[in-house]
Amino acid sequence: MAYRNLFWTFLFCCAAVFSTHAQICTGALGDPIVNITFGAGANPGPALSSSVVGGYQYLSGDCPGDGFYSIRNNTAGCFGGTWHNVTTDHTGETNGYFMLVNASASPGVFYKDTIRGLCSGTTYEFSAWVLNVLKSGSCGSSAVQPNLTFRIETVTGTLLQSSTTGTINPSASPQWQQYGLSFTTPPTVGEVVLRIVNTAPGGCGNDLILDDITFRACGPIMTPGFVGSAATTQTVCFGQAAAPQLTVALSSGYNNPRFQWQRSVNNGAWTEIPGATTQTYTAPFPAGTAAGTYRFRLMVAESANWGSANCTVASQPLTVFVIDRPPALAASNSGPACAGSSLQLSVTGASTYAWTGPGGFAATGAAVQLGPLTASMAGTYNVRA
Repeated sequence: MAYRNLFWTFLFCCAAVFSTHAQICTGALGDPIVNITFGAGANPGPALSSSVVGGYQYLSGDCPGDGFYSIRNNTAGCFGGTWHNVTTDHTGETNGYFMLVNASASPGVFYKDTIRGLCSGTTYEFSAWVLNVLKSGSCGSSAVQPNLTFRIETVTGTLLQSSTTGTINPSASPQWQQYGLSFTTPPTVGEVVLRIVNTAPGGCGNDLILDDITFRACGPIMTPGFVGSAATTQTVCFGQAAAPQLTVALSSGYNNPRFQWQRSVNNGAWTEIPGATTQTYTAPFPAGTAAGTYRFRLMVAESANWGSANCTVASQPLTVFVIDRPPALAASNSGPACAGSSLQLSVTGASTYAWTGPGGFAATGAAVQLGPLTASMAGTYNVRA
């Protein structure tokens, strides 16, 4: 702190500040290796391959009938207002598409895709977002609600894992729900088949939206922190050298893991830090390091799968904030002054100011008028930007 004295003292400081229904990964996740969003653009979106949708038929317009689907960026006014008006996809992307499905009369597969580029012997999380477009109270007691089964199979049809949503209940307003599962690829298996099965019959209802199908590597629980502290953030003042030690505790799950630290500056792209290949990393912050937000994460994979992003998981980030130096304030007063007269305190160098002084005095602004002056007003006045 720096002070100046007449009737006041100048003070400054360096100050630092949807629902899920799924048996999915409880550990660390990698970046998405498959992210099926259906794209974006004007209505209608393009038809999907017949191998993906099976016997379902494509409708270029809105409000598909039983056994049909559409690719849309919105849907409105369907079936006498019994469906929700849905104005965006799950993520809110501008003109983002989703798959609008009116289930066929008979239960069966309405979405199938082959997922390639997986690593053998690796655990993955599959997830998807689903919205029941039928409004609460529509169709009365005959309403049929969606009930889906997700199946992960080998290309030869061997079931690796499955899960069901149970009845997806209607709602008064559109509600996205996330569903998914975790599965492990067998040795030598690098691709799987995803099947999404409608297990409820068609009829009045059983209408849904599907969006954002993702596959991500799933690893052990990773607990990041700074050595000697459970915090996940630290603050460094500009002009002060620092060397925080970053570490990640890893639960069991890997036999022979490899590590690589990455850094992101001001929410930019993640880049690898050369030589930072152990569980603990000392991050150098020389005195001249630019003010900003520095994030760090640890990438982990089995040694046998190292080099493929599709096999790698990432810790949650640790963040170091480098705080810029405080503004250089120039403060003055109009004194000396006698009892009964007035005195002005002034300051420049920033945009906002807070003053304090004797007797609980507090004020804001670049110019503060004191008076008429009394003996009890004498003392030190502080200003902070």
